[in-house]
Amino acid sequence: MSILKSKWSYWLLIVLVTSLIVNLSRSLIRIWQSQAHLKKAEEALIEAQKENQELKQQKALLQTQDFIEEEARNKLFMAKEGEMVVLLPEEIEFLQDEARPVIKVEDLAVWRQWLELFL
Repeated sequence: MSILKSKWSYWLLIVLVTSLIVNLSRSLIRIWQSQAHLKKAEEALIEAQKENQELKQQKALLQTQDFIEEEARNKLFMAKEGEMVVLLPEEIEFLQDEARPVIKVEDLAVWRQWLELFL
């Protein structure tokens, strides 16, 4: 009796080939998944590098002498020698509106009422 002709060896060969095919299929699926994972990681790396470059540019801008002077003037109310700092209240617009004299519309001439309407 030959080895290939026996029933047991035939079934054993089928089982081995089937398990080989299943294992190879699993390996291929893992490789495809790892490639997708690698691609996502590369995209994340590119985004992180872009963000890093933008932050370096922003850092360079924030360290310039002009920016430091502007921040000192605006936030710390500092001035150069010979300059004077003037602080205005935030409600200055409201104060100006309240300071206007109140004129009743009925007291004005008709042409003046029309003029006030469009101004």
